[in-house]
Amino acid sequence: MAMRKYRIFRQIFAGLLLAWLGGLSQAGTVSFSPSGQDFPNPERGFWYFIADDFADMAQEDANWVRDQGARVGYAMVLLKDYRNRPLPPQFLARLERSFGMARRAGIKLILRFAYNYYDFPDGDYEQAEDAPLEIVLAHISQLGPLINQNADLIALWQVGFIGAWGEGHSSSNGLDQPARARQIADAVRDVAPDNVFLAWRYPANLMAWATENNPMPRLGLHNDCFLSSQTDVGTYSENRKARRAERRFVANRSATTPFTAETCDATRSGARTSCAAILSEGAKFHLSLLNRAYDQRFHEGWARQGCFDQVARSLGYRLELVSAQAPDTITTQATIQAEISIRNTGWARLHRPRPLLLIARHKGSNTEYRFEGGSLGAVEPGRMARFSFALQLPGNAPRGRYDLFVAAPDPSPRLADDPAFAIRFANENNAGAGQEWNQRNARFSLGLPIWLE
Repeated sequence: MAMRKYRIFRQIFAGLLLAWLGGLSQAGTVSFSPSGQDFPNPERGFWYFIADDFADMAQEDANWVRDQGARVGYAMVLLKDYRNRPLPPQFLARLERSFGMARRAGIKLILRFAYNYYDFPDGDYEQAEDAPLEIVLAHISQLGPLINQNADLIALWQVGFIGAWGEGHSSSNGLDQPARARQIADAVRDVAPDNVFLAWRYPANLMAWATENNPMPRLGLHNDCFLSSQTDVGTYSENRKARRAERRFVANRSATTPFTAETCDATRSGARTSCAAILSEGAKFHLSLLNRAYDQRFHEGWARQGCFDQVARSLGYRLELVSAQAPDTITTQATIQAEISIRNTGWARLHRPRPLLLIARHKGSNTEYRFEGGSLGAVEPGRMARFSFALQLPGNAPRGRYDLFVAAPDPSPRLADDPAFAIRFANENNAGAGQEWNQRNARFSLGLPIWLE
């Protein structure tokens, strides 16, 4: 009888303990609802041309890109007046002015320099003129300081300079010969700061250049005829075996470097215009940025087939808050652990380093304390990652309630306070649960208060 009473007591005690622990877990854990909306975010999505020549753009050109719901503009810089001479100070000043306009508009840039653009003799791009190698290298050296001053605005620098449209082919000075092309790519890499990613046009070149001893980790690829024929109009080899190897290389390379594209001709034989093609290859090649203006026949087809919105949401990273947890109470100078789980439902990771911030704001005084988690680049596409924060409030922190917010501002001090450059998490507002996006401060309230005793 005594043993039976003990078992009953033990069961009752265990049930009460589990109920108590469950109450604590529920009080300190919240979940979030994903959104189906395509939120404008830096360094991903559809891009638009800013102007015919970035050096001559006006403020309304940059504002127009932003007003399309984009956060990336294509900055083509024309150097046709300087094919045989150095870049004058006035030209560099014009470029600096254009960077300032982009900064004010809240957009980042895909940067490319070219010595021609549709000004071809008899309309034949194979007769396009570029510049001698020594001039190109001198121009790259001159541009270095300007690039470094504005590195925070450069989502991607396409190597450019060579041949028609700066696309790496049809050079009038032999710049597309592999050794010279490599010399130009190396020169661009040497002047670009470590946080700027670069892109090259042709996989075969990069396969030859990126060796085990020199992996060139910041150099990705841009495909200017994505989905547009079996070879993507010369992007890949005519040889089927070589083409398969190149496509495997791009798929692997794009997992860690940006892959950007435009579709160039929907009428060519072998063009892959279906939703099945873009959804498959967008994911396979980790597509981050896509030209919205060309070729729109692809886009119109995706809209008719019902996948355009899915494509728009999937370009680049798409970060959804999944859950957050933290203890209910904290004491001064004691450390507690908070955790946030984030899922990436986009096709690519966030490539540039950007820490996740947890902000504790006092309810009465609005005093704030910030805590940094790991880099959001750790959230791979199709995966979820957990970020841990060690919260410790100082001895003079005001007592009472603190509301928690999560934010991902740009790490650049020049952009950190501008909400246009912050990441908007892909979650619905839930006012009843205290979960809302604050656009002015670019942060999401977690609906998870803690109390300082």
